[in-house]
Amino acid sequence: MVNAIFSDQIGRNMEIYVDDMLVKSKKCSEYLKNLEETLKKLKKSQLCINPVKCSLGVTSGMFLGFMISERGIKPNSDKINVIMQMEAPGSYKEVQWLAGCLVSLNRFISRSADRNLPFLRKLRQAMKDELVWDEECAKPFEELKNYLLSPNILTRPEGKEELQLYLAVSKGAVSSVIIREEAKVQKPIFYVSHGLHGPEENYPLIEKFVMALVMSARKLKAYFEAHPIMVVTEQPLKRILANPAQIGRLTKWVAELCEFELAFVPRIGVKAQALIDLVIECTTKRPS
Repeated sequence: MVNAIFSDQIGRNMEIYVDDMLVKSKKCSEYLKNLEETLKKLKKSQLCINPVKCSLGVTSGMFLGFMISERGIKPNSDKINVIMQMEAPGSYKEVQWLAGCLVSLNRFISRSADRNLPFLRKLRQAMKDELVWDEECAKPFEELKNYLLSPNILTRPEGKEELQLYLAVSKGAVSSVIIREEAKVQKPIFYVSHGLHGPEENYPLIEKFVMALVMSARKLKAYFEAHPIMVVTEQPLKRILANPAQIGRLTKWVAELCEFELAFVPRIGVKAQALIDLVIECTTKRPS
């Protein structure tokens, strides 16, 4: 109902999720007009808002659990502080709780599946055996805390601009980051990472890169549908996708990707610090 009422405003000067509404503008003069437009529709539709839960004329605020500001999108600092203050988990439930906390932060974390892999392995083992939190988990846990000291600030695309997608693979995960370029500066929009299980770990390198692209398209479907995507990679994905051989999963993946406007270019250089962690630490490592 709410989406239908504000259909001509959503994306233009308003964002809505269920009953959370955000009226936005780039200039103060525009803000009052956008707010007036919204309030008139609320009145016409006989909808009420709770003044106690409203924040007006702010330059930043919480929306859907994220801190939104003119600089971009930041993770909820409360969720980060909980992890920073957390001691080494001592039980299956505590590891499970840690994994749950990281879910809401994954979009801000480069190669999150690689970073979380030691915890997830312990989670699976603890279902059968007693939990042993050893150095294999302690070291990446501290590295994760250090990483979260300066979490990435994400941006959002403008209009129908072209976006770039960087891919990376490792022995246990496939990852990516979608970015936009502004004044020759690359800014991350969303990080994606998917842990590999069982036979997936033994896929050939090129198939893992195709899988990374497919997982990105599924997770970021809204971006893939609304924008042309430039896939930046040294892998011959264009040739592979044009001739998927006789491998069932490749044929299926090609069918998924054909609906999107994709182009492929070689990676010449990495301009943003936020991308170095993904591209250098992960892509240049070949799965053993």
